[in-house]
Amino acid sequence: MDSGYLQEQLGEGRVRFTVTPAPVPATHGIPLAMAILSALLVIATMPARPSPSAILVRLVIAVLGGEAVRRRARAWLTGGIDRARAPGGSFVVSPAAIEAMGGATIPRDRLRRLIVRNGVPALGETAAVDAGVTYRGAKAPGEVAQSRTKTASVSYMLCAEYGAQSATLAGGMTEGIALGLLTDVSRILSVA
Repeated sequence: MDSGYLQEQLGEGRVRFTVTPAPVPATHGIPLAMAILSALLVIATMPARPSPSAILVRLVIAVLGGEAVRRRARAWLTGGIDRARAPGGSFVVSPAAIEAMGGATIPRDRLRRLIVRNGVPALGETAAVDAGVTYRGAKAPGEVAQSRTKTASVSYMLCAEYGAQSATLAGGMTEGIALGLLTDVSRILSVA
């Protein structure tokens, strides 16, 4: 569960940051429940007096089908998490501006603040951690809370707020990596 970033000097005080996102933690509960349910449906549709070969075929279909459902459900859940957490990214910073993903250029004099936030929808309340840095905590009962907490731990994003807009510079990071990136970018921009 590790993320990181590279700094590439481009000359004239410009630095390209390339963020490698942390992998999304495996989700087991929901995909497994869907797999078991699909296997039970295959077995439940078995005729009243099946032959031994029909039983064997149904069991093979139940196992293989259940595994296929589990894999698809896990991929679907992981894809949704990746969309929410804005994985990875590359952007360029100079003392004069930030060149964000998607071509947006944010002049230093228009930059209101840099903020580290979490891309996972919050179940708890927002809490201030440091000046200019906030995160959303995940507090819910049971497995949902554990899954959200694991996912939230690799879903930190660095955002730049300018004017009335906000641009995500990079995401999919652990908190420590995101705060380190915030420090390095602030140093280049000479932000207090």
